[in-house]
Amino acid sequence: MTEDEKRQQKGLLLLEYQEAQQNLAHLKEKAYRKVEALDEVRKWIRSVQSVSTNYSPDELTRNNNIRTNLDTFRNAMNFDDVLLLMDEIKKANQLLETLEKRKADLGLK
Repeated sequence: MTEDEKRQQKGLLLLEYQEAQQNLAHLKEKAYRKVEALDEVRKWIRSVQSVSTNYSPDELTRNNNIRTNLDTFRNAMNFDDVLLLMDEIKKANQLLETLEKRKADLGLK
């Protein structure tokens, strides 16, 4: 194998690693957004448990936000999508670990 071929191999591996990192970052961001939406729904449900009918400004804002963005909150609560996302994150982490090992084998940082 020539030195140029070795350099090309290293370059391709580094590019693949960078793309895998970016993919994982995007998946984590997607998970973060789902968590934020779910947390809003949790707070919303908790606010109606109180005996008082006088809602705070935050509670009114949350209520209006959820009601005007129903699709966003429905999507966040889709359990099958959550399971799929969890599987995608696990797979992306495994790929990153594999690529890290391959980089180390080639003496790359």
